[in-house]
Amino acid sequence: MKSKILSDASRRLLAAAVVGLSLAAPAVALADDAEGVQHFERGVALYQDGSLEGALTEFEAAYKITKNFKLLFNIALCQADLGDPVGALASYERYLADGGGQVAGKSEQAREQVARLKRMVQPITLTSDAPEGTELFVDNVRVGTLPRTTPLVVKLGTRTFTAKHGEQTVTKAVTIVAGNGPVALSFPSAGTSKSDSGTVRQESAPKPAPQEAGPAAPWLPWTIAGIFGASATVTGLLAIDARNDAARAAATYGSRTSDLDGPQKRANSMALATDLLLGATVVSAGIATYFTIRWAGADGKTTGRIHLTPRGTGVVLGGEF
Repeated sequence: MKSKILSDASRRLLAAAVVGLSLAAPAVALADDAEGVQHFERGVALYQDGSLEGALTEFEAAYKITKNFKLLFNIALCQADLGDPVGALASYERYLADGGGQVAGKSEQAREQVARLKRMVQPITLTSDAPEGTELFVDNVRVGTLPRTTPLVVKLGTRTFTAKHGEQTVTKAVTIVAGNGPVALSFPSAGTSKSDSGTVRQESAPKPAPQEAGPAAPWLPWTIAGIFGASATVTGLLAIDARNDAARAAATYGSRTSDLDGPQKRANSMALATDLLLGATVVSAGIATYFTIRWAGADGKTTGRIHLTPRGTGVVLGGEF
């Protein structure tokens, strides 16, 4: 986090804290070792240089070693300047509680800070049906577990509450104002998660492996059969038309043999072509049917086979399905 320029008021508070702690430092060194004092001194130097995060880290390290309550004042000061009113309020209140009568000289300053910070935060009652031991986060910072029996103090403004239990997650954004009512975190059923919009979505399941595409439908044989069939229809109509021409010529008085030969030959040619095309249509349709049955069988729908049997001057289409 970017360091902030210290205000004059903050520096005065730090100076007061340093004076109080300097008296306790030799005793700390005798009770434990010089490590706690070194952390404290580094914290003071970093604070004076404007490195608030570094100073906070050093003060916290010194407090962890010495357990000297006076360090809580410095910790609270850094937390407040870093924009963490929740942490600063907790540190000031613990400073007053642990120090008791020993904080008489700074109790008024600490209480003023407590009153100021309380206007910046709000205790929130959390209700949830989450399983016991569910981790609770506020703005991605872990603050404990659910269920929670005591109010949770949070900073005013829009806060993001997150509950995590195993693979399940509930996230809810809430705008916190003074006097805010309870915040409910409804936990979804197993295998789902809930977003801040309140909608439940199923956790993504593994995608099935892509299946190989089956053979293409036999459109080409059927197209050929259709062409043959259409051609047979055309030649058949032409044959009928030629026969009609021959019949009209024969019925015409004074017509000659040559007048009949042309239409008759054309009729015979068209009839022969029609027969050939019909035969080709039957054969191509049989082939198309065969490939269609194989294609359907490849998809697991059905199986079968067809056969062509010569009979007389033609063929017979048969099959087993």
